[in-house]
Amino acid sequence: MAKNRITVRIGGIEYPIVGEESEEYLAKVALYVDKKIGEVMRANSSYSTTVASVLTSLIVADEYLKLQDRAAVMAEEENDLRDRLKDIWEEITKLKDKNKQLLAEIEDNKKKMGQQQLEIARLEETVKNFRQK
Repeated sequence: MAKNRITVRIGGIEYPIVGEESEEYLAKVALYVDKKIGEVMRANSSYSTTVASVLTSLIVADEYLKLQDRAAVMAEEENDLRDRLKDIWEEITKLKDKNKQLLAEIEDNKKKMGQQQLEIARLEETVKNFRQK
């Protein structure tokens, strides 16, 4: 992959940076670091650039580790949701199969009921004929 090279200003000092990411992304990263160093320097203007850089590194590392922990929790939640979805799909499949079975039973019962109605009609005719004799 092509390497991109740009010059950025962080904490008032220019740095050449190189990366495979786009120039826009590299500039965005540098701007974020510059903003964080600026926040540290404004909190205590007596800090040297080195001290501010170390404190900024600690702040960014803290943010990163918290995001990493959050991502791990979210990945676990995603796995739980995938398992739950799999269980739901299995239950849906079972319910569909049960529905087919019940529909088949309904059709069988309709046929039996039709046959029974014919038998009732035949028996009623027999009774009617028997009474007429």
